[in-house]
Amino acid sequence: MISSAYSPASKQESFLDTFNLFPDFPIELRRSIWKFAAGPRVVEIIYNQFTGCYESTTAIPAILHTTQESREVALECYDLCFSTDDAEPTIYFDFSIDALYLGVGSLAPIRYPFQQFLKSVNRQDLSRVRSLFLEDKYEVEFAKEGNVLKLPPYGFDGLQELTIVVGNGPTKKEDWDVVLAGVEGSIGELQAWLVKKSGAIEPWHLPRGRWPEICKAQISYFWAHFEKNEHPEDSQLKLTRIVSRRRLYHEPRLQDRMKFLRNHTFLVRSCCFWKNGGITARVEELHRIRAVYRKVKERLGYSPRRVAQCLELCACRNRHQKRGSTYSEDEVAPLNLEEDLYWLSR
Repeated sequence: MISSAYSPASKQESFLDTFNLFPDFPIELRRSIWKFAAGPRVVEIIYNQFTGCYESTTAIPAILHTTQESREVALECYDLCFSTDDAEPTIYFDFSIDALYLGVGSLAPIRYPFQQFLKSVNRQDLSRVRSLFLEDKYEVEFAKEGNVLKLPPYGFDGLQELTIVVGNGPTKKEDWDVVLAGVEGSIGELQAWLVKKSGAIEPWHLPRGRWPEICKAQISYFWAHFEKNEHPEDSQLKLTRIVSRRRLYHEPRLQDRMKFLRNHTFLVRSCCFWKNGGITARVEELHRIRAVYRKVKERLGYSPRRVAQCLELCACRNRHQKRGSTYSEDEVAPLNLEEDLYWLSR
């Protein structure tokens, strides 16, 4: 079970470009091969505000459009899922092998997008999801529950694997990839495992040195995730994985999402993504040095952050293209932030 939560990157070698004997195989063998060819996916859901439906950029399984026979086999496994009251389902999903990915900036552009997703999507589909990837920023919506997201009451009754994607580890050099799994035959007893970059798995212990308190706080937080979701009688959760984004950058199933995260900056205040290299992202880099930013703000006589977010549209994947500022376009029209920053940097 633990190994299924981690799929290290590997290069697949192809020794044959064509294989002409496949049609001569018995039908039972061909069907088995088609099923094996599908493979597990991580399916990211994206809300389309123009149609009101949930879509996905994850590639449709090739066996759905290879041959008539392969499609017949595929339709036994894949269903069109995640419909709402207002929109038909558009995402092919195999609940037995696929994982669902809920990323920040991909759901409906409202104040509580995750809660809206849970309330609007077909509850029967949610109850069949076995594996879920969830970015940790969504948990702020559930602060009233002690900052620990309790999933079964919201429809994930059949959840077996929960992966929390966090920004980074306890230090800049250390990345998290920790799995908490129940001990077979022992109710409520958990074992922590460390997944190394090589894919090797070993028992995880609190590291010694400069960061014991940080690590203790983190692992206590992780433990609470498992306990909140494992103890209900109707819960099937078998493991919780907490992994930092850097450890997922080279995981083949997540390349599309990780590429997006590398190329964009998330601003908590606006709850939006902004393209790296754009004026908003550059001002945000400046803001991280608070003393310098305050001096720049005083010399300019206006807030660079607010002006930048008024000048530039966000790059969230739900394509709502929001401006993250309370300034109006008329207020910023006389200003030239690009030029002001250029002269201040000289």
